[in-house]
Amino acid sequence: MKKAEQCATTFLWEGKESYIDVNSFNTCAAPHNRVGALGRGLVPDLKRLTEDHGVCLSSCLDYWEDELVLQAFNRSLLLSPQIYGNPWLLSDREFPKLARIFNLHRKFSGLLVDGIELPSAYGKYAVSRGDDKTRLITLRNLTWEPQKVKIVLNHEIGLEECKHVKCRLYHPVERILGIYNYGESVEVTVLPFRSMLFYASADESLDGIGVEGTDFEIIKDVAGKPIEINLLGFAGTQSHIKLNNLPGVEKIEMDGQDVTKKLSNSKTMNINFEGGKYSKSYHRKIADLSPVSIPYDVNTLYEATVFVADNNAMEVRSLYRSGTTKIKQVEEARNAFFNQSAFINRGVWDKYLFDGDMGTGFWPSKRKGDIRIKGGCFRLDLGESLLVDSILIKVNNEYELQPLLVDEGNVAYISSDLKDWKPVSFWAGTTMSLKVGERMRYLKMKPFPDAIAEVEVYAAGKKVEPDNFRANNLFADTSVMRCAGAWKAMFRLDEVTPNSYLCVAVNGKHGVEGAYVTLKVDGQYVGASSRATSYPANPWENTTVQSNSNYTYFFELDENLKNKDIEVFLLAYDEKNLSLFPEVWITAYPMPYEKKTLVIHRSLTE
Repeated sequence: MKKAEQCATTFLWEGKESYIDVNSFNTCAAPHNRVGALGRGLVPDLKRLTEDHGVCLSSCLDYWEDELVLQAFNRSLLLSPQIYGNPWLLSDREFPKLARIFNLHRKFSGLLVDGIELPSAYGKYAVSRGDDKTRLITLRNLTWEPQKVKIVLNHEIGLEECKHVKCRLYHPVERILGIYNYGESVEVTVLPFRSMLFYASADESLDGIGVEGTDFEIIKDVAGKPIEINLLGFAGTQSHIKLNNLPGVEKIEMDGQDVTKKLSNSKTMNINFEGGKYSKSYHRKIADLSPVSIPYDVNTLYEATVFVADNNAMEVRSLYRSGTTKIKQVEEARNAFFNQSAFINRGVWDKYLFDGDMGTGFWPSKRKGDIRIKGGCFRLDLGESLLVDSILIKVNNEYELQPLLVDEGNVAYISSDLKDWKPVSFWAGTTMSLKVGERMRYLKMKPFPDAIAEVEVYAAGKKVEPDNFRANNLFADTSVMRCAGAWKAMFRLDEVTPNSYLCVAVNGKHGVEGAYVTLKVDGQYVGASSRATSYPANPWENTTVQSNSNYTYFFELDENLKNKDIEVFLLAYDEKNLSLFPEVWITAYPMPYEKKTLVIHRSLTE
């Protein structure tokens, strides 16, 4: 056995897996949930016979590619690149990047065996892998500000003396940086809370396809088929481009237009990226929050966020995040996963309350103990204000009705605006009828049955289609939430790039579920639909981590929020932990590039 140990990969490094916000989670405020995974260090002595289970593609999918780059090229363990979980939950636009990372690793696999840790000037846990002619360098930035790094093209990174070194980026975007003399330095900017893959080589045989003059991404590079490349640039900018290392070109198209004469045979052409030029960086700090007295509408602020949040399984959140797919195999894999009885019977998706099937339901999971916050509260959001006749809430039997008792009187509360709440009395039973008779959108119930199977809403004598209905069941009711401190900032945004979102970083210790953030935009309440660490979820596999510090709340932005008064409120509920330093940042994911698609047709003999 001892002789075999040195050849085995059964040692799980740090005893951790990548399952985000279950096994791996942030320990600092950050603009995405994978920073804890990006912050993992290096295996002892860069020993490749270590196992780390790879990158989990089940929960909190944003920035998965940054983690996979580090797993594949930084640690570069024997089984790298390695993924697990539910890769079919990625969006269609992300599969080319997944393929690109795997193909790059396959191309350079022979060079990734030997690595050296780089000096501290390269940042935390920087590694160079390769031979004396070619190096692949991985960098990372675990701060809110961009970091500039000078890469010295000499023995410091493992290159032996030569005349010229070709340099390019492979991640987070691809970019041909140029040809440098041996010993020169190349300055690169590592983006906040991201990783970078840098290539330097004196070996021309390893050159790959690319476009000089602009950032790009390889979408398809399959033998015998046209090459597809997305050219990337910010709105209102111009690039002067040239194809790199592409023999045998027969036809070149850009956004469907033939540009063969302009780009073939090493010719160059100018391209313009449509739109107005941004006056500010898409990633920047907006404001610090300052302490204020507890707002008069503190309960409404709290309800706005816990109503927009959900307690669905993490995998369900990922499905919503990525949207529908046009890939048959992906659709079949998703169906196989979400339609399996083992998933349905766990009651971890609120949609089962509205499917007309008493055999399914949505209930607080107790597989890992009671995970409800201060007893929880059942919340129902109809998606819009309706003139409701009645609401039926159904369970299968008296056991599932607990802690309510048959024929016992109870009260639920309804509201149209989260401000004014009215009581609605009902008798407990396997079918509970709440007589409403007025406009409403929101319903709260505490206590509530352990296992609700169906919820039906009736208006104008007819059952309302539940397409916009949502529910959750783990957040505490306002009756047991006592706000102990508040902070506020106010600002306007005169520029919002595509894919932008606000990050409200709650720096400091605030206690488990001890801090919530909500916006008021021109007086309208806007809750945060996601957070790092994640909101509590009824788990498919294991419970979400309970963190007591450094939450970051995320608010999606669009053009409709430009030039409006935005108030940010932080509400703290742990009177022993009020030393908080909240701040607001704006960022975007994916980066807000405009795109032009280049399709290159080559002769089949190439």
